Amino acid sequence: MAEKQQDLKKTPENHQERQLHICPACEREFKEIQDYPKVFIASVSVVTPDDVPAEIPHWRKEDLLEAPKDGWKRERVPSEVLEYFRANPDEDKLAYSDSYIYHRPYNQTQEYRRQREAHPEMYDRPGLVSAGGDRYERQINHAPAMRALLEQNAPLREYLEGLQQMAGQEVPTREVFPKWQQQHYFPSVFQVPSGFGVPNADRFLLRFSEDEQSATEYRVAEVGIWGDGPNMGSAGGPTIQRILPIGVLDYEGRVNHT
Repeated sequence: MAEKQQDLKKTPENHQERQLHICPACEREFKEIQDYPKVFIASVSVVTPDDVPAEIPHWRKEDLLEAPKDGWKRERVPSEVLEYFRANPDEDKLAYSDSYIYHRPYNQTQEYRRQREAHPEMYDRPGLVSAGGDRYERQINHAPAMRALLEQNAPLREYLEGLQQMAGQEVPTREVFPKWQQQHYFPSVFQVPSGFGVPNADRFLLRFSEDEQSATEYRVAEVGIWGDGPNMGSAGGPTIQRILPIGVLDYEGRVNHT
């Protein structure tokens, strides 16, 4: 059986298929678009500002105070946000105009009420102390910044327009990537140019990424806006996290055979 499997790998069809995903010089496996020297771009699709969802929460939450408290230096919840939650008892969060998403205290949420009704023995024990469930929280909402990037950041708009014009063409892979400053820690990750109507836009990153490929005619690469993630220290160092996918490429990786 092993000999038959080896013979199958040597057929011209299988050999040609393997060559598309292995470097003919060093036999390194090609796993992502940047591994190929050139690519055929079958199609390109990009999002518009109207496609951006209303809420894109940052990974980190911070506690807020409802009223001043001795010894606490945390910021207070805006009065308009408190009024909204009081007037809308069934709403547990609010994407506010200051580019934050506010969350009511957990012990006031619908989820808390459901859990308490389902498991009263867990919540009515004598001496039970709430561990942070009585505090308001907020997260940065990336959605306004993403809409501004797509609407106002000229380098990003020009890059996406150029990418769309590559559809139906074979191009050197280096031309697929933007000519921006590369992020020093992560390969093939580029800093979005700052300014152009979006202050500190260079805190955002453009990255190509690919999930495990399915057996289709073309490979699929996602173009996304990413940002800083938690720093894992000795457990892994800096990380980045996807904020918003802004484009998809269907492509075929190609190599030069000599």
